[in-house]
Amino acid sequence: MKSALLLGAVALVVGPVRLLAQDLSLVVGGVNARYADTVAGSAGLLGGRFGMVRGAAQGQVETSLAKFTSGEWAAQLSLQGLVGRPLSRRDAVGFAMGGSLNRLQGAIWSSTVAGGPFFAHVAGATTSSLSLSGGAVRRVDSTLLALGTASLGFRVERGPWRLETSALGTAGDTLRLVDWMAGVTWHRSAVEVALSGGARTGDLATNPWWQARLEAGVTPWATLEASGGQYPRDVSGFTAGRFATVGLRVALLQPSLRSALSGSSDDLQTERVGQSRVRVRVRVAKASRVAIAGEWNDWTPAPMRRDPDGRWSVTLALSPGVYRCALLVDGSRWVAPPGSPRADDEFGGQAGLLIVPET
Repeated sequence: MKSALLLGAVALVVGPVRLLAQDLSLVVGGVNARYADTVAGSAGLLGGRFGMVRGAAQGQVETSLAKFTSGEWAAQLSLQGLVGRPLSRRDAVGFAMGGSLNRLQGAIWSSTVAGGPFFAHVAGATTSSLSLSGGAVRRVDSTLLALGTASLGFRVERGPWRLETSALGTAGDTLRLVDWMAGVTWHRSAVEVALSGGARTGDLATNPWWQARLEAGVTPWATLEASGGQYPRDVSGFTAGRFATVGLRVALLQPSLRSALSGSSDDLQTERVGQSRVRVRVRVAKASRVAIAGEWNDWTPAPMRRDPDGRWSVTLALSPGVYRCALLVDGSRWVAPPGSPRADDEFGGQAGLLIVPET
């Protein structure tokens, strides 16, 4: 869902994250899918993902290779990138770009490349975005087609729930179509469940499609991933299909290395001071003012005070759980809390996590 990816990325541009972050992981598993009329069945799956956030620039590269029991293979490569600039605490503009390569055994392959500007606005728990892009697609029949797209998307986050809707219009040559999509995601601690669906009007019309995804952390460095559903016909010439995958994703950037990049875990401390209140203490070097913001208060910075030992502290009204957060240093610089765990967003970026214990 292109609009969903853009929404996740622009939320970071408008919101809290201004840091250097990395994500490098490997997934091993199996898939049952139909990529084309001649490539279908069960296959072993090997894939990798690398993502980075640096300042207002974000990027992700993801690749996979499926080897079917019948002997055929299918390979995929996708690249996404974004550069944004905040206009205010609520608005941002930027440029998003992406590309993909899909290859089946033999001479069947397609590729796409596109890029264009976007605008995003955050109002409370709602993020909205408008994007335009131009590009080209190389179809499986070797023909080239110039494409233009316009996308409008909305995201609403309430506690562990996230709702998303989007409309993506595509035009090229005599081709005219609109994809209407919606999805809901539930996240709690190390588990995330997502359901999404869509329908198409115009050319290449097909039956409505749906997809489901489950991610469950089994260790600090390994996540069980499962997904399944359908996908529609593609402008590159690939037919509609179905898929079901299961795999284990292993983080190659180990926690020890993450700590070396972001600071010791002792830099961030949380302590319950009541049934629904928690005291947060964090060590921030070379700061004269520090404020904390997170999804519990629509990313509104709350001032912290300097303790005698040099740490910065604040007491927050928070129930037990896991919250995305960031620090505003000296009124101008956003950083993830030193020593905090990192959470991957949908575009390869990372944000700090504030873990509020039960007791």
